[in-house]
Amino acid sequence: MVYRLRISTKMVSKIFTPFLEAHMKAIFFQNAYFKNPGSENNWIILDLEGVQSNRYAIGARVVINVIDIDGNFRTIYRKVTSGSSFGGNSLRLEVGLGKVKSIESCQIVWPFPNSYSNLKNLKINRAYKIVEGKEVTPFQYKSFEFPMKRTYAPPPGITFTFRIRK
Repeated sequence: MVYRLRISTKMVSKIFTPFLEAHMKAIFFQNAYFKNPGSENNWIILDLEGVQSNRYAIGARVVINVIDIDGNFRTIYRKVTSGSSFGGNSLRLEVGLGKVKSIESCQIVWPFPNSYSNLKNLKINRAYKIVEGKEVTPFQYKSFEFPMKRTYAPPPGITFTFRIRK
């Protein structure tokens, strides 16, 4: 059996226009940071900008040394890439640290030859803008809420017709 839904474009417009209008604002955000309020794990966000290296710091390698809650030393490695399949990654490094007490140090190996940054005194659960060869500056994300608070149903009077083929 094949089920085929026949619906006109006018009906699609009436059904989905309110839904699309409610979500259009969300489409125009380039990067959004969603905090999971149920997690006790820590994180750090590094927004790298190259000066001698390429502007987006693609190819930069980052080594983050942390001390976990048991006092153990741990090293986390990340690399700035241009994305994965379908461009699903942000150019910012959004690093999950797990349950840690502090960040001991952070080393950045920039793509430009012999260009390094050694950073100390970074705090957990913060975002930082790091420009190659300059000081580190913390920054805050702008918070926003999506305006949609309800689920949209088709307007009254619209019905769907299914035709069953044998």
